[in-house]
This record gives sequence, C-alpha cells and structure tokens, in this order.
Amino acid sequence: PGFCTRPDSRAMAAFFIARGDAETAALFRPSSMELVRSLGGDPLTLVSEMPLFLMDSTPPGDPQAPPYPTGTDGRLAFLAWARQRRQEVGDEAFREEARRFGIRPMPLRDQMRLQLAFLAEGLAAAAHP
Repeated sequence: PGFCTRPDSRAMAAFFIARGDAETAALFRPSSMELVRSLGGDPLTLVSEMPLFLMDSTPPGDPQAPPYPTGTDGRLAFLAWARQRRQEVGDEAFREEARRFGIRPMPLRDQMRLQLAFLAEGLAAAAHP
C-alpha cells in the first residue's frame, strides 16, 4: 500500500497534443509495462525506484559542501551544485570532493537485496489480494 502510477504513453502524448506540441507528443512510445499489458491476461507489473547514490546524514561544515537535498527543491539544488562544481574543478577533483563529502554510489549488493524484497512483497500482495 502506497502511492502508485502506471505509465501511459498515450496520456503523455495527449498532454502535449492538447498544448499544440505534436513534435514532443510523437516522441512517446509505449513503456515496457504497457507492452506487457497489451499482450493480454493480468500481468503483475512492478516499478521500483532507489537512489543512485547515498550521502552522509550530517552535512559537513564546509562552505563548498553540497546542499543536502530533501524533496524536489533540494534535489534540484543538489544537481545545480554538482554541475557547477564539476565544471569549476574538473572531473577528478569533483570525484575527490564527492568522496570527502560522503557522496557514494549505492552498493550493488544493497540494490539487489532491495529488488528481491520488493519482488517478494509484490508477489505476496498479488497472491493474497
């Protein structure tokens, strides 16, 4: 139980057509979930999201430190900081700054565990509606 959406390329295309932007509307193709549903039956379709990277919970007191994002505004502020810092200091120095500030990729093992737990919960929910 939680918030969920199902991708619908036709709805997205209709959104842009209604605004007179047929060129953008033409870019939308059925998602993999739409394709599977079009084959018939009652398929279980699941979409998971997880962070691409993790950050330490306490921001360092460094004035060059990134904003620690919460919500959409925080995420956008962090992305703006990352683009600007990378441009200012270059790739290698930026990687070192990221390490210093506790920014790191989410471990693959953790991603796999989360995916398996997600799949198990989805199957359990489908088996006992």
